[in-house]
Amino acid sequence: MNKNAHPEQTIKDFLAKYDRVAKLDTNYYRIVPKLQTEIWRIRNKSNSKMCMMRIMRSNGSKDIFRAFGSQIAIQRRITHPNIEEIVDYFETADTFYIVTEYAMRRNLKELISSRSKLSEVEAGEYFVQVCDILQFTAEHNLVLRDLRPENMIIDEKQHLKLINLAYCIETSSYDTKMYITLLIH
Repeated sequence: MNKNAHPEQTIKDFLAKYDRVAKLDTNYYRIVPKLQTEIWRIRNKSNSKMCMMRIMRSNGSKDIFRAFGSQIAIQRRITHPNIEEIVDYFETADTFYIVTEYAMRRNLKELISSRSKLSEVEAGEYFVQVCDILQFTAEHNLVLRDLRPENMIIDEKQHLKLINLAYCIETSSYDTKMYITLLIH
């Protein structure tokens, strides 16, 4: 079964839709271990919108590659203003090509580390956004098992964007409620 956004297109067709603008630092974004990764800032040729492309190769690690494929499937199905949107996607036998919205700012950990403290208002705004993410994922029977400041980018409008769903799991409604209850207590 072809899992690509446009099953009829080839990898050549997919890549031809974008201009590569600049190679980005792979250390800046949280990357799945054991996957060889390139990250590019790209421009969509059809609308000139700036995006980001992650090219992730399996390096022979099929289990991690398969697990990452599950994350992509979940992330493509959901839409939330504080979760990074997958704009386009292509998969070959050993490589993922993931086009996401471009939110090049610092991650929340870097922001917190760069200051002695956040103002109460700013901390409160970020806290509310994290709570919105948690509520949304719980309502969709998703459990985020790697929610931390490094996995949240702050965009140009000062909104948080969760960028890593690598350890996210889908559960039944009952399991999600039980898991969240255990985390709270």
